[in-house]
Amino acid sequence: MAGKLHAYVNPPVLVPATPDVGESVSVQIVAGECDGFIEFDGYPILEQSGNEVHLTVFSYNYANQSPYPCDFPEGTDSYALGSLPQGNYTVKVDRVYPTLGGNVTETLAVLPLVVGGGGPSAAALPVLGSGSMIALIVFLALIGCLLLKHPRGRALPLLWIVGALNLAHAPEAAAHDDEIHIEALLSTESDASTPQGML
Repeated sequence: MAGKLHAYVNPPVLVPATPDVGESVSVQIVAGECDGFIEFDGYPILEQSGNEVHLTVFSYNYANQSPYPCDFPEGTDSYALGSLPQGNYTVKVDRVYPTLGGNVTETLAVLPLVVGGGGPSAAALPVLGSGSMIALIVFLALIGCLLLKHPRGRALPLLWIVGALNLAHAPEAAAHDDEIHIEALLSTESDASTPQGML
């Protein structure tokens, strides 16, 4: 709409918000037609002291300075911070803009930044719930009994099946410890159900 002023500067954001080591981080600033961000006289200035990162950018602010027109394009300006080592940081973003009384410094944001270690996450090991722990104890007891009864190892297929049933539901038990699990004990007798038939 002609004559309508768009005087605004949105709070800066970090892109990506949660980078890993080696990823380049940028500060993005969205501004309206009365605020122009430009490179000027040594700006932008990027400084780092320990885990404090300070970005100072130069801009113009014509919202209250007639007779200047508000004719900057609305859009996004991006400033690269580069990649940072793993750790927790604070990113302060200031802008400097000239007025009739001299330059004004305005803090646009103080942003927390966490740089992760990167790489694949370690797989979580299954945690045994109380139901799985009881089943494991029964399983170990069966090993002892069956090895005593069948010293030549005829019970090994049965042990594999019971062990597989226990290990298969161990990860579930960590998240759903109140679920009911059914364990099936198969016989090695010739007329008993086969493992394939039970599965």
